Amino acid sequence: MVVGIYPNPNNGNFTLTYTLKEDAILEVYNSFGQLMMIEKLKMGSNKKEIELTSTKGMYYYTIKTKEKIITNGKLVVQ
Repeated sequence: MVVGIYPNPNNGNFTLTYTLKEDAILEVYNSFGQLMMIEKLKMGSNKKEIELTSTKGMYYYTIKTKEKIITNGKLVVQ
């Protein structure tokens, strides 16, 4: 499993690159814990654009399968 999100920080337009052995879900939460985005991620090597231009601040993401959390981290929108 390989995941990259860039550029971070930025104006809210992120690129997610990933290689997954199984389908997964991307969840993005704001600093209040509110779910802002949920996206399905297909197995294999792919790229997905993420747009968080609603409000500047810190966001938290989790990528998980049905069984486990693969990775999590922070996104900063300036």
